[in-house]
Amino acid sequence: MVEGWIDVVHPNVIGGWAQDPARSAEWLMVEVLRSGKVLGQAKAAAYRNELDGTAGAGARHAFWFLPTEPIGGLENIQVRVAGTNHYLPLRVDPIAIPSDDLIFSVVGGRNIVPQFMSTGGADRVSIQRLIEESGLTIKPGSRILDWGAGCGRIARHWADRSADVEFYGCDINEQSIAWCQKNMPFGKYQVSKLLPPLPYPDNHFDVLYGISVLTHLLFDTHYLWMSEIWRVLKPGGVAVLTACGPSFFPIIATQIGHGFKAKTHALDKGMFIGIERVEGSNETGNTTTCDVMEKIFHPFKMLDQRPCYGLMGIQDSYVFHKGESAKLHHVPKALECALSGKTFEAEIALPTKNFRRCSFLAAARNLVSAASVEFSLEFPDSSLRPIRSVTRLPDKARWTSLEAAYSFATIDNVPRTDGDMKLIVRCKSAHSMDEATLLVNNALFV
Repeated sequence: MVEGWIDVVHPNVIGGWAQDPARSAEWLMVEVLRSGKVLGQAKAAAYRNELDGTAGAGARHAFWFLPTEPIGGLENIQVRVAGTNHYLPLRVDPIAIPSDDLIFSVVGGRNIVPQFMSTGGADRVSIQRLIEESGLTIKPGSRILDWGAGCGRIARHWADRSADVEFYGCDINEQSIAWCQKNMPFGKYQVSKLLPPLPYPDNHFDVLYGISVLTHLLFDTHYLWMSEIWRVLKPGGVAVLTACGPSFFPIIATQIGHGFKAKTHALDKGMFIGIERVEGSNETGNTTTCDVMEKIFHPFKMLDQRPCYGLMGIQDSYVFHKGESAKLHHVPKALECALSGKTFEAEIALPTKNFRRCSFLAAARNLVSAASVEFSLEFPDSSLRPIRSVTRLPDKARWTSLEAAYSFATIDNVPRTDGDMKLIVRCKSAHSMDEATLLVNNALFV
């Protein structure tokens, strides 16, 4: 007895799955009919990861029938196994399929309903697997946020958990959010902005995922959203995020070859390369290495990183865990001042007296010789010894056309104290640093 059903009935595509358990490893041919007339055939041989657990092994025998022109009379559509009188039952997804324009705004392609449906489900499965294989679970009662929900490419596949989790979605596209509000009532959807804050209180979510959201943002914007993700996640919460990794370097190179200007940020041994046009849209893209992502998300613990595992298997996936309740203070521009002579000293204002660790991006403009920078946390009214972190300032960056070249510095295990603390930055070089400018950006205090 052939198993399967029809679950997608759309003017541009008819979809479902079919399998003969007696020949589970073999594909079947199906025929699509309208009012008894055969419109064409499709091979039930594709893989639809989003059906795993629902259809068992049959999930691997999906079919998609793509007509040469839109189909009318959808109420009269039938699908049967070719050469038989076995018709597949109709179990159409109760969630509608968005318009082609909305799908295009999310995926960047047209007439791709099969990809929209299958990849959304596959990414939902990947998100849950990443969380579980990191040693965590999505417990009943959890609050889940789809950050960058679009028109529900992934969100629609959480409907099966609607009875035991609170599901939320947000996006900067008002039309997409309006569609979600109308068609997926199991969730709560709100319009968000390109830059923080999100319209949610502190410590609100157990799980947040953003699939191909960071990929459309600028380097410094990553820090803004990292801080905001920290704010809205509960202690113990987890964020699953994807980014374009080194496998995208050839695509960036092709874009540069077509005349688009790239901005490159070097961070120690890592790189962040962006094609910057309209931030937050498909017109802006970036690619980054793992160590850069880990440093940007330094306040979190990185539980997992998998190359080419997210967004249809082409982006890198990251799992970040917020393990504590401490407030995160982000200072985008902590210090910018002119250097002179062979030694230099300045004080950085502290945003809070209560923090356990901090990190900085240090750079220098117009530095033509090697120099070091020391961050020293000092306790003037205490017997506590200073805590220091020393790193090298990248030199000659101005000759490479880099947007910026940073070194990453951290101070960990800051003791609790009731007294004052001072954060001193000192630069040293064997040669004069005249005409150079010291920059300390994206300082994080947790």
